[in-house]
Amino acid sequence: MKTVPITHCVCPILGSTETGDPDFLGSATLLGFGTKRFLVTSAHVLDFAKKTTLYVPTPQELIPLTGQGKITNPPSGSSRFHDKNDSAFLVLGEEMIRALEQMFFFLPPQYLDPNDSFSATTEYTFVGFPEKGAQLATERQHIDMQRYTYSSTSIAESGYEPLGLQSFSHVAAYYDRFRVEDERGNSTQAVPPNGISGGPVFRNYLRRMGEPVPDVKLVGIGMETREDERAIVGVRLNGVYEAIRRLHPDIFSHIPENPQIEIVVNSA
Repeated sequence: MKTVPITHCVCPILGSTETGDPDFLGSATLLGFGTKRFLVTSAHVLDFAKKTTLYVPTPQELIPLTGQGKITNPPSGSSRFHDKNDSAFLVLGEEMIRALEQMFFFLPPQYLDPNDSFSATTEYTFVGFPEKGAQLATERQHIDMQRYTYSSTSIAESGYEPLGLQSFSHVAAYYDRFRVEDERGNSTQAVPPNGISGGPVFRNYLRRMGEPVPDVKLVGIGMETREDERAIVGVRLNGVYEAIRRLHPDIFSHIPENPQIEIVVNSA
């Protein structure tokens, strides 16, 4: 049985600067439903396609991101800034799947919980590739592929309304920039989380190196950090999950009960 770290379902999305240097734009969460594979991210990350070609990494090179899917629309007459749902997904073709599987894996549905609901004691973990890695890459002519995790408990339910959010549609956790870990589970210097938009939000992310994770579930997609309010925010998975189910009802009739992989926490 193949052993896979659960955080390897997140990959970076990059663009290029005017000088041709790699530019980290955000993160994406890779999901596998039946025979189909999906890339889920924030809508504002895919919006960068209006300015630059979007790329994903392989061991050899960056390749253009391709796929067909859906993206949320801002309220009529408003910008993406006012899009509270801010999510998108792409259905990937075979070539793109093979390329991504060289470095990442597609999280099976057994590790998803689209019905997660608010609880004041729940710990959430946001995972992704902060854009600081792109700055370092430009200086060193090297692409830094380090993942980072940001873990904290949910804010109080009364704290959602001041953020303009609702607890049934969003995940909001207290943000402390000094509670950061690298992908090996080591505490590290605070790295601004800009760039983890589109990455996974896990519930019950246990920090036990190499252990199976039956209770860890993907419950949301990272959206933004609000440092002034000390909150890190994601959109709950239920919206994206329902959109996929409606557009691809066939895949939900033959999802296997047991994946042929063992998924573990924080293994490098």
